[in-house]
Amino acid sequence: MTELTQIKKVKNKLHPSLVDILTQMAGEDCVKVAEELYNIDDEEITDEELAKICNIKLNIVRKMLYVLYENKLCDFKKERDPKSGWFTYFWHHSFDNLNLFLKTKQESVLKKLLYKIEFEQQNQFYKCTNHNLYKNNENLQQKECIFKTTFNKAMDLNFKCPNCGGELTYYDNLSVNNLLKEKITILKQNIRNLS
Repeated sequence: MTELTQIKKVKNKLHPSLVDILTQMAGEDCVKVAEELYNIDDEEITDEELAKICNIKLNIVRKMLYVLYENKLCDFKKERDPKSGWFTYFWHHSFDNLNLFLKTKQESVLKKLLYKIEFEQQNQFYKCTNHNLYKNNENLQQKECIFKTTFNKAMDLNFKCPNCGGELTYYDNLSVNNLLKEKITILKQNIRNLS
């Protein structure tokens, strides 16, 4: 008689960009719910079953499902139990919308970066020169002063740092602009690739 062995089913992996975005939006629980939803054996699953599989509280699973639903990454149908009158929700993933989701998120980030680079290019900046540690009034920890502001605000402050009293001097933001340009180029390419 041969010994029966169970072969573990290989799980489908979520797109790495999706994992990153879901982690930022709602944390590891959202990634776990999305992965299990992506790997269900049937076409759909109830939120109660998903909570058991994920080993996450039902209310958290529901919250994560709504995050996915709001971003058009899953959908549901509901059926009313004729005896109890309660609704049961049956969930399924919609990761076929993944490219649209990623494109929308990246376009949102691109818009913020374009605004940021415009602000950086249209202003002169002044930064505190005091590299000594100072006591931060908010939490009484000692920190290095990193105060940075625009020329107009520096002028209003008589070129004195409001945090530590250090002198505010001209700050060349060329490296910031170059970094922003690099990120914008990469995002634009990613968006083109998703189209």
